[in-house]
Amino acid sequence: MKSDAVIFSVAYWHLSMFVKYLKHFLLFFVFLEWWDRIGGRDNGTTRSRVIGSAPIEAQLISSQFQLTSFFPRPPSTMIPFSRFG
Repeated sequence: MKSDAVIFSVAYWHLSMFVKYLKHFLLFFVFLEWWDRIGGRDNGTTRSRVIGSAPIEAQLISSQFQLTSFFPRPPSTMIPFSRFG
């Protein structure tokens, strides 16, 4: 049977490794948010630093414009065939 000192030292090592990697994990996502805010993940779209600092309404309008310009019109807005007959 292992002594209590060995059990506590192994548990402390595992806990310290968990905290260490949790800290790195959180710092990575903080970096991603910063990178996105300065326009690092632009990929040639209409998002820019100006839109990033605009009010939330302008950001929503911009994202809706990107979605509607990318996807085709739904069938409900097309001319029905009954008008030709």
